Amino acid sequence: MPRKRLNKSKHRTFKMTLLILLSIIVLGIFLFFYMGYNVKYDLRVQIDSLLASHTEKHLRRLNTISVNRETFCFLKNSPDSKIGDLSDFQGNLGDSSDGYYTGAINGRTTGIIMTKENYHWQLTSIQIYKK
Repeated sequence: MPRKRLNKSKHRTFKMTLLILLSIIVLGIFLFFYMGYNVKYDLRVQIDSLLASHTEKHLRRLNTISVNRETFCFLKNSPDSKIGDLSDFQGNLGDSSDGYYTGAINGRTTGIIMTKENYHWQLTSIQIYKK
């Protein structure tokens, strides 16, 4: 009889351990996707993909998000460039769903605005500053 009790105890301990581990994983996923920890990752992926290939679709998107013509021309003429020196969150410009970041593309300082839309961060605006 005591042997059965020991097996039930091990089974219960295993269930509790599994439940705690699963809870930690779910909490980590929630924090990563919904609390804004992936904004810099999304920013980097979106900008690098726009700069990597200059398809008609990507050029239209670059034109839409560029603040001025100079920024668009610089980005269009920077093939295979990547965003570097990406800063942390710099502010929200008055709206909690916006985020301002700075970085560098080909050695030029870049101002970037990301907007949270339906739990995803989208690149909204980009500006290249003069040296």
